[in-house]
Amino acid sequence: MCGIVGIIGNKPVSSFIYHSLFSIQHRGQSSTGKLTYDGNIHVYKDAGLVREVFDDEKKINTPGNVGIGHTRYSTAGLDDLDSLKKNAQPEYLVNPFLASVHNGNIYYCREIGDKTDRTPRTDCDIQCLLLPMADQLYKEELSPENILDACKKVMKVVKGSYSAIFLADSGRNPYLFAMTDPFKVRPLALGKKNGMYCLTSETRVFKKIGFEYIKDIPGGSIVIIDPEGEIHEKQIVKKPENPCMFEFVYFAKPDSRINDRSVHNTRVDLGRLLAKHHPVDADIIVPVPESGRRYAVGFSRESGIPLDEGLIKDKDERSFIQQTQESRDQVVEEGLSYIRSVLSDKRVVLVDDSI
Repeated sequence: MCGIVGIIGNKPVSSFIYHSLFSIQHRGQSSTGKLTYDGNIHVYKDAGLVREVFDDEKKINTPGNVGIGHTRYSTAGLDDLDSLKKNAQPEYLVNPFLASVHNGNIYYCREIGDKTDRTPRTDCDIQCLLLPMADQLYKEELSPENILDACKKVMKVVKGSYSAIFLADSGRNPYLFAMTDPFKVRPLALGKKNGMYCLTSETRVFKKIGFEYIKDIPGGSIVIIDPEGEIHEKQIVKKPENPCMFEFVYFAKPDSRINDRSVHNTRVDLGRLLAKHHPVDADIIVPVPESGRRYAVGFSRESGIPLDEGLIKDKDERSFIQQTQESRDQVVEEGLSYIRSVLSDKRVVLVDDSI
């Protein structure tokens, strides 16, 4: 799980990307980065949270009317600090100029690597998308047709789950384009604002930066936004979509929508079903904050047992996406406090997102 964003338009996009990264910080806390482009490449990325990496105005406001950003939850490569720094995204090449961010897991990377003469610079599976795409676009004058053809060929050889955003240029007319795996395991949505377009993992980003939601991108699709702001879209592979259930359960924030379905409402409905199928005689329902809260609301409404806040979250970090079990335990130990007056002498139903 990671958070991705790409924006192209008629004015500098750096500030929009910076604020978008805060909106998808929950999707990855290992590292973060952004890249903007104005004929020159302006990139800052490092291990750490958004507020830690972008701690200087010159890192926040970089020139360019097109750019991409990323928050990473490490699922490939090692988890020591040097590896997290090395594998931070965006990743880019200069011949041809091609930059990318992705959310997902690619397998058979070794086989893909055997088909290119390019050497991956990192251990991250973004290389399995970036290198074959670069091979297809090498010495090509960029056009929607050429990009579409390149994406088709890459989609045939890349296996796994992915939503990926690319930034490419063969002169001074950059393109922003994206592709989704045939089963649409990972989310990707498109928004717009006054001649600007945004592709991102979660619809909550649009609210934060003042964009209007257009649509969710279907599985097996390619979306290209050219320098004139025209959108070229084609679904290459049509298969039944199998979105990751954990997006609804944990990954996504409750104010997002996935395939036009409210994450908040889905979690409340799951809480109702839990109470219906596993009724319990108890005095109070207590959620484990934050992601357990919506399930507890549904459980309380269905069961008629009152809801009360018996736990307080003291830290903003998410426990599941920590790099090691030790760090997960530490976040839970340091991050949760209980309220004795709420819990004392009570029969408690404790509701969390998952076990």
